[in-house]
Amino acid sequence: MNTHIENYLNTVCEQIKCKAAHNAIREELAEHIGELQEAYLAQGEAEEAATLKALTQMGDPREVGRQLHKTHKPQTDWLTLGLLTLLLGFGIIVLSGYQTFLSYNIGTRQAVFTGIGLCIAAVFYFINYTKLLKYSFLLYAIGILLNIHILLVSQGSTSWWFSIGSVTIDAGALVLCCYLLGLAGLAIHWQTERRSDSWLLVAFMVLAIGLLFSHNLAKAFILAIACLPLIHYSVSHAPWCTTPKKQLTIFYGVLAALFLASSFMMIAIEPYRAARFSAFLHPEKDPMGDGYVATQQRLVMEKAQWFQGIPPEEVFYETDRGPHFIVPEAHTDLVFAYIIGRFGWGVAIALCFVMAALICRMFQLSRKIQDSYGKTLCYSITAFFAAQIICNILMNLTLFPYSSISLPFISYGGSMLVLDMVMMAIFLNVYRRKNLINETPQMTGTHFLPRIDIKVTWK
Repeated sequence: MNTHIENYLNTVCEQIKCKAAHNAIREELAEHIGELQEAYLAQGEAEEAATLKALTQMGDPREVGRQLHKTHKPQTDWLTLGLLTLLLGFGIIVLSGYQTFLSYNIGTRQAVFTGIGLCIAAVFYFINYTKLLKYSFLLYAIGILLNIHILLVSQGSTSWWFSIGSVTIDAGALVLCCYLLGLAGLAIHWQTERRSDSWLLVAFMVLAIGLLFSHNLAKAFILAIACLPLIHYSVSHAPWCTTPKKQLTIFYGVLAALFLASSFMMIAIEPYRAARFSAFLHPEKDPMGDGYVATQQRLVMEKAQWFQGIPPEEVFYETDRGPHFIVPEAHTDLVFAYIIGRFGWGVAIALCFVMAALICRMFQLSRKIQDSYGKTLCYSITAFFAAQIICNILMNLTLFPYSSISLPFISYGGSMLVLDMVMMAIFLNVYRRKNLINETPQMTGTHFLPRIDIKVTWK
């Protein structure tokens, strides 16, 4: 390469702190300089003169570099980060208050899990998320194999845990994470001119949801909701799709029919699910049996004031294992009922507004992502959180059947809390790099070819 051009490119890149963008910027600028150089050569200029004029027309290298630095500078959405910090802090406060009535420190443990989650999330925040794309099928396969292993060893239990030293991990949460990341990548890989590839994506989704459904109904429901944006984006942007609305209706219909059929089958195989659903509709018929939880929830909602909690002696009772809140699992799945009872409706409604603001902000940021893989990830992760939040709050208000769906960042639980923080870190990672990576690496044979578009202002 010409010495003048090399010096120009070096000066430009010195102004750009993000080294990951240097190679692509150098290639793009060298191409533009070459085009100008050829134009001057065609006018009869000598090679040296043509090169200098081309560089002059490109503009001052320091100014060009500063403009490109602004374009490719990683960005952090402080509003989303602030809302997340607020929720994590509030969760620790709620559980710290709850632990004063218990014999074990759930608030302290929650703080420890939060610290562990932050360390793991930091890794996913700073890595190049597009590198996950080529491991999509591997992640999906790991999820399938681990899910099958859970089914073989759990013996009908809705959860299975394994230990690494003193750390215990919910394998179901790990499976859910593998499915989400794997399917998001497969949705991009199979966005081709063949309709069969879109159906193959749906088949992989159905297999994952089905296996998870037979192990944990709540996690399967969350995965099904998170898959909807993947189907929508994959089909609506597929080259073969000429009538997006019609095709999406067919795909959604097939997925919904399979999910409903599976639900009825599970109820038929395991009658206790039918009893629980009947208790959800009419808890007053069995207030001390299957309708006990809903009855206690309604009691808390009736006694709660707007800005004043119910006295502890009215909502805590003594057992052989110490005092417990009148609503079971009030520190995990039904923590929102505890918030209503101990802090009042005003605080609970304020929490709903904060969570709604988080979901709306995530949806708003997802629309700004230009990278196709990043966009599918962001929409899927947004749906993942929206499903958990909406279902948990409705469940706590007795408007949704009881299931093991936790309230993100608030409920006590190590593995799901870490999973939620990793998903949020990946989301923020995509947004952070939205100006650095404009296109997902495209498949050519077996290689990924990264492409970055650069706009240069001519002077």
